[in-house]
Amino acid sequence: MKTLVTLLAVLASAPLSARAQEDIMGTWNVVSRPAELNTCGKPAEPSAYQWLLTENAGKVTVTVQGETAYKKLSGTYANGELVLDGPAKAGMFSDVSGNAVLVLQVRDGSFTGIRYALSVKSVPGGQALCMVTFNVTGKKQ
Repeated sequence: MKTLVTLLAVLASAPLSARAQEDIMGTWNVVSRPAELNTCGKPAEPSAYQWLLTENAGKVTVTVQGETAYKKLSGTYANGELVLDGPAKAGMFSDVSGNAVLVLQVRDGSFTGIRYALSVKSVPGGQALCMVTFNVTGKKQ
């Protein structure tokens, strides 16, 4: 009995990375709502998507279905944190391409986090970087 208690104590104190990851592969319903920061000038709109998410040894690929500038995302998944990025087509917030970075916390078949949409806008005398943030939530189907 003492050996069982010791084994349970050791397992309970093991780092999260040594424990099994949540299965994140599959289809996710995702909602993205504008957050506080928008330095690009064009209004940001809420959006709903479906993500087809695959994961292999922590490497993640997302194919996005729905009206979006970010059709493909890729990144990593470890310790309950999903970090993705991907290029955008022109026209989302400016007339040039941009990039998005998403930092999401995954738990119990859902996730929450922030999308940072980086772009370039025209300003007097040239161009400047701009950013729009979004609150992102998702639920696995």
